[in-house]
Amino acid sequence: MSVRTFIKELSGNEAYADKLQLYVEKQLSDKGLNGWNLTVNEEDGRFSFSKDGVDLIIFATPMLNGVATIPFTTERKSDGRTIKNINRMLGTIVLIPSYDVAKDYKRYVQLLYSGLNRAEKALNAIR
Repeated sequence: MSVRTFIKELSGNEAYADKLQLYVEKQLSDKGLNGWNLTVNEEDGRFSFSKDGVDLIIFATPMLNGVATIPFTTERKSDGRTIKNINRMLGTIVLIPSYDVAKDYKRYVQLLYSGLNRAEKALNAIR
């Protein structure tokens, strides 16, 4: 089975995606992650992370639209421009759900933590 077929089979589970996203929001909304603060867009539910002193917003919603991935995209806080080099570096990460919200939350946080740190280092390198 190809990776694309595998992801398609895991996709479309929007009910579980909603459940996971609500759990993540509840866990991270007050405490953040390593200085990164979570904001959830009220219109589309996308997660964005920002950090004081870092000219970067990182979008990383687990299972966006029910798809078993974490699509990472970035833009500058100062002008809203996309940072293509960082987007290519982070890309989209497969998040294979176990359908246990606590386990999937832990896996998401591990992947998110790595992505946030890599993006911040990359931004500092291109300054």
